[in-house]
Amino acid sequence: MQAGKTELMREIARRLGVQGLDLDDFVERQQGVFVEALRLQELTAAIEQARAKSGVVLLSGICMLEVLDRIGRESNLTVYVQANNQDGTPDDIDLIGAETGRRPDLIEFFGELEDECFSYHARYRPRNGADVLFIRPLEQEQPTRVTPAHER
Repeated sequence: MQAGKTELMREIARRLGVQGLDLDDFVERQQGVFVEALRLQELTAAIEQARAKSGVVLLSGICMLEVLDRIGRESNLTVYVQANNQDGTPDDIDLIGAETGRRPDLIEFFGELEDECFSYHARYRPRNGADVLFIRPLEQEQPTRVTPAHER
């Protein structure tokens, strides 16, 4: 789920001179779920405060359409951020498959958060319904260099 949503939101907000909020800042950690762990009243207040400053608020996070439903808001524009592997295939292929009704292999071994994201994609189809599909390559991991003791 590290597709780069927050990084993209922050850069766009900076360039436009508007407010941006990351849903991760409003979640109770270590709950194993996302939407149910959000502090929705605090998020709603932060959105209103940000709107008062710039009129436009950018939000980043997973399960965004469900979150907006829960707080009684709509999006004027949705961007789906898709990270692709080096071979060009989407890193979240199981989630994309959920939008067409495919269940991933070994779903019974998913954790609660992964299952929540899969169910969200099946219900809301955020990639298929997005106004903008932003595709970026996953960062290549740099090889780890072992430093010999005599160089330390």
